[in-house]
Amino acid sequence: MKNSERVRAVETSGHWLRSWSGIGAIFLMLAAAVLLASCGGAETSSEGNESGGDNEIAFSDFDTDDSGDLNDSEFYDGAYNDWDTDGNGIIEEEEWNTGVDTYYDDYDTSAYGDYGEWDADGDGELTEDEFDESFTDTGIYDDWDADSNDVIDENEFNEAA
Repeated sequence: MKNSERVRAVETSGHWLRSWSGIGAIFLMLAAAVLLASCGGAETSSEGNESGGDNEIAFSDFDTDDSGDLNDSEFYDGAYNDWDTDGNGIIEEEEWNTGVDTYYDDYDTSAYGDYGEWDADGDGELTEDEFDESFTDTGIYDDWDADSNDVIDENEFNEAA
């Protein structure tokens, strides 16, 4: 094959490649659009975490009586439901680790315990009662209640979250 034939062959194959890469890009964009649509899109809530983190915590999910404030029961129930990401009524260790990373900037296992210590009966399943007791011991409710009026309002919640 002569040099000119090689150049022509490369140019031809390059044209074919450019055509297919353009089609591939269109396919990928269409696939991404379908995926976003099936997942509910990239909607964000104006309620909850303003920090832009991966785990958005929505005040409205906690405020079950729509009072505009969270009492300790609403706070602990909301946190438990938020940490129980698979919704099976039990917090597994992986869920606990994610919850700790989301709710605490500098969680101290020596002060507040690790998953095994929160799981009081040692069965490998963190129940809501075990969670509430250990979560209370960390003092997080008092930390989030910045004005110490025994309720967490939406501003305090969003600031802490």
